[in-house]
Amino acid sequence: MNKRFIPFCVAKSIYDIEPAFFQKHNISILFVDLDNTLDAYHQSHPTDKAFALKEKLSKAAIEMIVVSNNTSKRVSTYAKELGVRYAGSLYKPFAFKLRKFIKKNGIDISKVMMIGDQIITDVACGNGAGIRVILTERLVEDDQWTTRFNRWFDAPRYQKMKKQNLLISWEER
Repeated sequence: MNKRFIPFCVAKSIYDIEPAFFQKHNISILFVDLDNTLDAYHQSHPTDKAFALKEKLSKAAIEMIVVSNNTSKRVSTYAKELGVRYAGSLYKPFAFKLRKFIKKNGIDISKVMMIGDQIITDVACGNGAGIRVILTERLVEDDQWTTRFNRWFDAPRYQKMKKQNLLISWEER
């Protein structure tokens, strides 16, 4: 199995992970995928759950930054309303735009963790940028057509990693 597709750990949802986990791993910045990780892709405004998560992380001195392949317009609208920084149109799985964002903002990648719901995009991009990645399950079954296409490639990789015991729960890390 290509190491680029292996997540640091897995979780059912971003909403299940306690801030103490990030503190234990010396994380002060959390890159969070938007669509089907933080909220459903058709959700144009942050939900109360997303606001509560942002507040919970802020209290633990962890900054949330939304990172997405979706258009900068969609991501900026959502992120500004949530009150967080963002990077849209990232072209994940390629890491060049994410690395550019990191460099431009003077971010120490040793203090960053990334969370996303897709192996082929989120995990590959995060690993390509040298960031530990948490793979979550998708929040809702409904996906954009491009994501449905990506999941066709994700499924066999996920099953193979599961069979090889490469999917470690966040609680075990």
